[in-house]
Amino acid sequence: MNRFAYYSEDPEQVEEYVKSILPFISDIREFELHYIEQTPYIEVIEKSGTSHRRVFYSRKEYEASMKNSFRQLVRKLRYTFILRDDSLNEVWLNTSTKMIETLNILHMLGIKEFHHYRNKATYKATNLVPKHDFNVLVEDADENKLFLAKFKFPYACKRLKAVEYIQQFGYLKPYATKFEYGKDITYFDKSTIREAEAYEYATNNSFLFEDEGMNLKTGLLIIEEVAKLSGGDVDIVLFSH
Repeated sequence: MNRFAYYSEDPEQVEEYVKSILPFISDIREFELHYIEQTPYIEVIEKSGTSHRRVFYSRKEYEASMKNSFRQLVRKLRYTFILRDDSLNEVWLNTSTKMIETLNILHMLGIKEFHHYRNKATYKATNLVPKHDFNVLVEDADENKLFLAKFKFPYACKRLKAVEYIQQFGYLKPYATKFEYGKDITYFDKSTIREAEAYEYATNNSFLFEDEGMNLKTGLLIIEEVAKLSGGDVDIVLFSH
């Protein structure tokens, strides 16, 4: 088991940190959220002689340690957002239930069906099954729909890599809310359409190749190569005109 802990007063930096460790964690199976006053997850920086060390405690362990310690407490941090993956790795963060970055992190990790935690002092979700789907509706410069690429990935890091690859070839437009689909909503499976998703991690997207002269065959080859390089699978649905 590894513990990844990151504390920052800037919630955007916390979100960026989670992105940076995606290759080192697998699928998230549970998460906890706590108000800062009630969280049992504490890190302290202790000074003993001339050395400093980071120590992670549960609240009870921390209180017991402080009663019988001659060490000097340099700093105390409280973590409010804890995630655990299926390899028993833990991620300790300090975003709150009211921050948009908390929702962004969950969506980044493929957890998009849980919104019940808001305004709760303590919340725990278990037995999670993340989904790392990435659907891309490819169109031409005249907005004719050419095909739908339906990517599936085993882990969040691979999905993020696919997004980075495909953006090298053109313009990706996420459908972050149900309202934004317009008539395009008919091209996507109903099960993939949500009222709202984090913009950067939206399941469904439209895409326009930067090269306006791109032919269908080359476009399909690029999409298949994106899937191959990012470690995912892709199914193609062609549209007739």
